[in-house]
Amino acid sequence: MEAAKVPLGVDLVWMRTRNLQRRDLHLLSRLLSKSELTRARKFHKPEDAASYVAAHALVRQYLGIKLKAAPQEIDFVRDINGKPQLLAADSTPPPKFTLSHAEGCAAAGFHLTEEVGVDVETFPDDPLEADFLLDSMTKEEVATLDKVSVHRLGKLIISLWACKEAVLKCIGIGLNASPNLVNVDLNLGHAVFTPKDGGPQRHFCLTTFQPTPAHVLAVAMEKPRIGKLVAHMRESSLQDFI
Repeated sequence: MEAAKVPLGVDLVWMRTRNLQRRDLHLLSRLLSKSELTRARKFHKPEDAASYVAAHALVRQYLGIKLKAAPQEIDFVRDINGKPQLLAADSTPPPKFTLSHAEGCAAAGFHLTEEVGVDVETFPDDPLEADFLLDSMTKEEVATLDKVSVHRLGKLIISLWACKEAVLKCIGIGLNASPNLVNVDLNLGHAVFTPKDGGPQRHFCLTTFQPTPAHVLAVAMEKPRIGKLVAHMRESSLQDFI
């Protein structure tokens, strides 16, 4: 098990999905619900379906162990913004969780009491392929991007974008809010969300790392409640599901 410097108490599990075979997906799919399997079949690209299946299998396996329940029998509800949540079976609050998937990689994050946001993205082959995301950057972020070389530009843009998505997932609104509302400082491991309605700003601590050379994984938690400590990051393999 590898230790990564991420916010207090976050468990991170991720899986490489690029080379999953049909028999592998069958193994993972046994943990999914009927609605999740239906959703998986709607993806046009097999690679996207594979990462979707893997991400949901990671969530169900982890929660099944924590809750001492059959993974495929765990029920989720979605809030007004579509974020999946567990229903409390008793007076004990259920664990918080989040998941993300991109072509070639799936990830899930968990915390016992606090909301957590995770986002995984694929780096572009061409640094200029990420230029379309520049409109989602704040003035401060653009100023940072102006200082880096072209060959680093694509990875930095994607890393900023992943952090923005992680923050918005932590809040529970996802891309229902504009990414421009989140200002990320990667050097400080800090992000600020400024509500469009003029409400109080919210502060987040965050981190990024590369689970594979082709991907970036961002993690965010709200700053007033937690500090930065070492938490657990683990790569999952098919052997975990046998």
